[in-house]
Amino acid sequence: MLLTALVAFAASEMTMEEMIRRLGTKTDGKDHSPDAALFQHDGASLPAKFISGVDKWTECNGTIFEIKNQAQCGSCWAVAASEVLEDRWCISCPVPTVNGKKKTLWFAAEYLLSCCSYCGDGCEGGYPIDAMRWFQYKGIPTGGPYGSGCGCQPYQVKPGAPDTGRTPPCRSECDTGYPISLKADLHRTSDHYKIDASVSAIQQAILKGGPVECAFDVYESFYSWFKDPSTKTKVYKQNRGRLLGGHAIKIIGWDTDSDGTDYWLINNSWGTDWGMGGQFKYVRGTDLGGMEDGCVAADPKCTNTNDYSNEYYCRGN
Repeated sequence: MLLTALVAFAASEMTMEEMIRRLGTKTDGKDHSPDAALFQHDGASLPAKFISGVDKWTECNGTIFEIKNQAQCGSCWAVAASEVLEDRWCISCPVPTVNGKKKTLWFAAEYLLSCCSYCGDGCEGGYPIDAMRWFQYKGIPTGGPYGSGCGCQPYQVKPGAPDTGRTPPCRSECDTGYPISLKADLHRTSDHYKIDASVSAIQQAILKGGPVECAFDVYESFYSWFKDPSTKTKVYKQNRGRLLGGHAIKIIGWDTDSDGTDYWLINNSWGTDWGMGGQFKYVRGTDLGGMEDGCVAADPKCTNTNDYSNEYYCRGN
């Protein structure tokens, strides 16, 4: 069951100032992950087109195509990181299957946002690679979208509320009613790594393990491009205007547009009313905004398969 309807908001009415509040990724390279590995392309052949959940891992398409809503908090770095781990957990780990589809396993982006001491400044911004490092050494509990009541710590930042830009306090316990402790609910990865700044390395990382998190600089033209109905379904390929901030997203695959422009297919975290139902196309191969120089991922450590995770345990269900 997808709960995006619970967290949808009128993104078409988003102002530029509201968008800026959502740009919470630090792209200055001052992260705290000196032990991150580097993923490089090994020369393997790559398809001209590949969309996760369609060309591979169809049993996980419910998870891969779900659109999150981070609300008016610069939590994109944490939300995108948790999304990538959700996808990769579904792809690699023994998640229960119903009618050929694996159940949705949500991870608590807010726990990462609020508790990672070295990831950055919560709603004021953080580093994607540090989020991946946290997964490996500290772990993350389960937690569904705002209002879902699912998992250990559901997202608490309310979409649409004007005063939600403050970082929630770090909580070391699950919400009341969750049947096990936060410690018992933690899920971890076996590694964390930066991806070499090349199209082929990013493509191979996706083919090997699933979607990846990437960060890029956002300019004024990004806002106007996706606000305009005549352009929001086209490939974004040129920055104009002033720099507004850094943003993190989830790349799920790649293709070539009808006009011959190569692009990445991306899930954003601004609700389903933004862009193409929450997705957008971004030019591939030019490193626009540093997109191809800011990709990270981690591989799940499939050791926690407790029966209370998310959809297996939603309060009130």
